[in-house]
Amino acid sequence: MKIKSILILALAGFLSLPTFASDNDNTLSGNSNTEFGNYTISKSDKNISVKESNLEVYLLDYEIGEQPIYIAIDHGKKCRDFIVRSKYFEIQYKCKKNSFGITYMQEKYTTLDPKVNSERLDENEFSRQRVLTNIDHTDEELMHLIACYFPKLLKSNYKKALV
Repeated sequence: MKIKSILILALAGFLSLPTFASDNDNTLSGNSNTEFGNYTISKSDKNISVKESNLEVYLLDYEIGEQPIYIAIDHGKKCRDFIVRSKYFEIQYKCKKNSFGITYMQEKYTTLDPKVNSERLDENEFSRQRVLTNIDHTDEELMHLIACYFPKLLKSNYKKALV
């Protein structure tokens, strides 16, 4: 039953993907369907390096939010890792076999104390986001999914860290 719910949510998210706008300056936008409202994702000047390689970095900006949130993409041989990071928390979305979802941060990406970081995340929502989709998608489509699901991960008392 839990898997069916996740698949239905993922399907609903992908059905709404064509309504997202992508304008000529490579900015992605859409509605997060959360209390943070609309979002934009744009290429960032920020550098994030892992093992001497620079990652592609994007800025995720919510309509109702002031803190910068960055999404770094590490293109591996078989998979892509999406590192979502702010001043107060960090998480990782990753492809696993034929699925894409949240996972615990790999040590090579960690910058915050893992114990403190995990205290800020809702464990039930973390479990629900283990599989967001089981179909391969573009980086842009996956960032849209992250923008919609990411705010739900934070415990209520830490959501204010975004605004």
